[in-house]
Amino acid sequence: MRSRLLAAVTVPSVLGMLGVLGVIAAPLAARAQQAAPPEAPPYAPPPSWANGPKKMPYEEGQPIPAGYRVEQERRKGLIIGGSITFGVAWLATAIIAAFDTHREVKDVGLVPVVAPFLALASGKVKSGDEPVWLGAGLVQAGGVAMLAIGIVVKREVLVRNDVAGFDWSPALAPGYAGVRLGWRF
Repeated sequence: MRSRLLAAVTVPSVLGMLGVLGVIAAPLAARAQQAAPPEAPPYAPPPSWANGPKKMPYEEGQPIPAGYRVEQERRKGLIIGGSITFGVAWLATAIIAAFDTHREVKDVGLVPVVAPFLALASGKVKSGDEPVWLGAGLVQAGGVAMLAIGIVVKREVLVRNDVAGFDWSPALAPGYAGVRLGWRF
């Protein structure tokens, strides 16, 4: 009898507790569904000019597209090409001069651009090597000329307004030599 009474008390009490939990849980579940996080604001696409290239070639009189500005830039191809051409030819001349048996040739071997011509003028260059020395001097001079033209002669390009920039140029004045630096951000 005791087990029936316990069972009789237990079943209604369990059902009652479930009912109470249901009454409490239902509004909480409804609130959880209503309290969904707000949607993110709509995405604004970037301006049409921001999808274009960072740099474009520019010719005088050409219309400037919206979102771009005209800038002058150095000719990187000439700067890099001239530096490599000069450096390789000068290094080759210095190595050849280091292994030459004549003191006059060794002494001038490290002088850039004019070393091959000074070696030829000394008359101590080995017979048959004159074209090599002449070629080395001309290649060094050509490399220095390319480098100088790349630094001095600029070209105009169109640059997107949102692109940061850096520029440098030699600054020469009476009694002063230096480098001018500029940034755009």
